[in-house]
Amino acid sequence: MRRFFRMVPFLEIEDHQTLRLNGKFTIGKIGERAVSLRLAPYAMTLEGEAVKVEEIGDEAALITFDRLDRFTLIRTRDHADG
Repeated sequence: MRRFFRMVPFLEIEDHQTLRLNGKFTIGKIGERAVSLRLAPYAMTLEGEAVKVEEIGDEAALITFDRLDRFTLIRTRDHADG
């Protein structure tokens, strides 16, 4: 998993239950167990127990969770190269 996060420059691992998001983003909540984030040209969904996003300024946030069941990251078509 650490190798994956090295390829995604806007996400950093803080500890085993915390990720740091750097950049301009928007937050959306999907039900009780999921959070969606949009950071052009990417869209992310995190599903699990106690997933929370705490903004720490205009362009940073901490994503915390008790258990992460699914993490989805896609590059959106409207900003794709080519």
